[in-house]
Amino acid sequence: MDQTTQRLMQAAAGASGDKIYLDDIYGLATYKGTGGSHNVVNKIDNSTEGGMVWSKARNGDGGGYEWNFTDTARGANRYIKMPGTVAQTYDGSNGISAFNTDGYTIHGNSGRSNNTGKDYVSYNFRKCPKFFTMVTYTGNGTSGRQIEHDLGCDVGFMVIKQYQYGDDWTAWHRRCPSLAGKWDIQNKWNSNNFSNYFGTAPSSTHFTVTSNSATNSGSGYQYIAYLWAHNNGDGEFGDGGDQDVIKCGGFNASTSNNRIEIDLGFEPQFIMLKKHTTGENPGDDYTYIFDTDRGMNERFRERLATIDHDEDQNDNMVTDNVYIHATNKGFSLKGFYHSQTTTGWWYVAIRKCDGATGRIPENGTDVFDMDTGSGSSNIPTFDAGFPVDWSLVRKPGSSSDNNVVYKALAPYYMDTNNVDGKTTNAPQTGYSPGDFVFDDDRGFATDFNSTIQAWMWKCNPGFNAFLTNYGTGTASTQTVTHNLGGVPEMIWNKRIDYYGGGAGDWVVYHKGLNGGTNPQNSYIKLSSHYGSFGGSWAWADTAPTATTLTLGNGEGVNYTYSRNLIMCFRSIPSISKVGYYTGDGSSSNAISCGFQPRFLIIKRTDNGTSAGYHWKYWDSMRGTQALRIDTDDQQSTDALASFTSTGFTLVSSDVTVNENAGQYIFYAHA
Repeated sequence: MDQTTQRLMQAAAGASGDKIYLDDIYGLATYKGTGGSHNVVNKIDNSTEGGMVWSKARNGDGGGYEWNFTDTARGANRYIKMPGTVAQTYDGSNGISAFNTDGYTIHGNSGRSNNTGKDYVSYNFRKCPKFFTMVTYTGNGTSGRQIEHDLGCDVGFMVIKQYQYGDDWTAWHRRCPSLAGKWDIQNKWNSNNFSNYFGTAPSSTHFTVTSNSATNSGSGYQYIAYLWAHNNGDGEFGDGGDQDVIKCGGFNASTSNNRIEIDLGFEPQFIMLKKHTTGENPGDDYTYIFDTDRGMNERFRERLATIDHDEDQNDNMVTDNVYIHATNKGFSLKGFYHSQTTTGWWYVAIRKCDGATGRIPENGTDVFDMDTGSGSSNIPTFDAGFPVDWSLVRKPGSSSDNNVVYKALAPYYMDTNNVDGKTTNAPQTGYSPGDFVFDDDRGFATDFNSTIQAWMWKCNPGFNAFLTNYGTGTASTQTVTHNLGGVPEMIWNKRIDYYGGGAGDWVVYHKGLNGGTNPQNSYIKLSSHYGSFGGSWAWADTAPTATTLTLGNGEGVNYTYSRNLIMCFRSIPSISKVGYYTGDGSSSNAISCGFQPRFLIIKRTDNGTSAGYHWKYWDSMRGTQALRIDTDDQQSTDALASFTSTGFTLVSSDVTVNENAGQYIFYAHA
């Protein structure tokens, strides 16, 4: 089928209303090798739509295993190594043996792809207009040759490889349209390379090649081109079909090591960076690759490069002067500069699968799970059926803090039962914050034993967590993009940098505050048993919208020298419910959720400063045992709520859940 026919078919599919979600077209997997055949199940249809997997052994080999590229255009069991100029390799015993309708299959025991116990990372790109495509062609030696592609928009980043006998990995980026270079090694991008390889920048329908052997040999060699899009307000993803998911841009770094803020309009999960201007130090000319699963957080910047490079080969510790952080609108970085000359950088950034771009879950277990620790030193000690973004962790059977750990903040964490900022103190007796690791696609953490329980969430249209940038201070309010995909019905906000300013309380918005009338004029604290209070300092008396929320001018939510961890929740039919009710003092007050909950939080809101009205939570694993979010008390038998097939029933007139005329808020998850 020719490219024009493919574009027409794809356009027709889009016109028919088919929705495309980010988790349909991009998957990041971190896994340990099994030494045998296993499936990477990410629900990406590589078999029908076409796709590419780009993978690498992460560490422990001294830099002995290169990147591998396998795709549906060339077929399974065939990989191209990077770096290097060698031809593709066929290996019927190792590597990717099949592309499936829900991922791909890996087999063998090669150190390159699946050695037992070894750590690997892979990025799966599915062919999709305005995201990624690939084109194979036969060289004919014609300079200025135009080759059609089906990306359906302007090209952001492009790589070409002659794979039959081997040649350079040639690359082009829209940030520097008249420059080009080699993707896989330290090299200076320049106009001579551009003239030698391409001659003309790619368009929305074609890319151009010269007669250079790396891009279009006259000897009839076989080539593959990988092309990534750049969305600029024209993305067609998510439930509304209007979200951007990939950005290819750039920035300039001065000779001073200042913090640089990049506004993408979304939080990224993958960032690739390359310095494209000539610098004094060749070591600065790598192409760096970061992602949030391996670590792009407060403590580590686990970088890989397109050279043959181990993740742990360099010092990856974050300092005040060297870091890269994802924020709700882009990323913040420091240390990517040269003291003698201004440098230009390009980047490719792929969005986190958030509420606005992710598929609505079919089952509660797709995005929320609970588990007790296995005690294993291998991740995951807490099992889930998905990659975990955020978790509540504690020891139910004894006095224990309620640890809140978020992937982009780890290994730092905070506790809901106190006002402290991020910490690396022991989260639970006998354990280290280093046990909070997220680089697995089926759970998280290491070492925690069966006395510790985790409640785990994946970001989805019913829940999104993110870190903001620094506050605007008490002189003004701050509008924050939340990327939930709908209006938040509950918001948890916590300052993470606790020094100076006011107290770092957990400040909560809930649509049921003040009986559901103008709830944005009120707040309640997660770290307190008090009820709700009025005050514009929290939310500036401004209701959240489908795209933004507003932080007031209080130091507790908008301090100049601190960032915030914010979690947004909303109701999704059959999955989650944010609601409120009035107590009736009976033993049979039935509350409808539309599903049977596995997890439930209840808080009374009209008790003012009266003591003892705690935030209580139950789950289906522990039955009638209740825990408190606002204290470190151990669980107690508290049969106040009973789960039903359609919600829950308050079976007591206890003042904390069902006193007559009392006002209560709740959150439930299937």
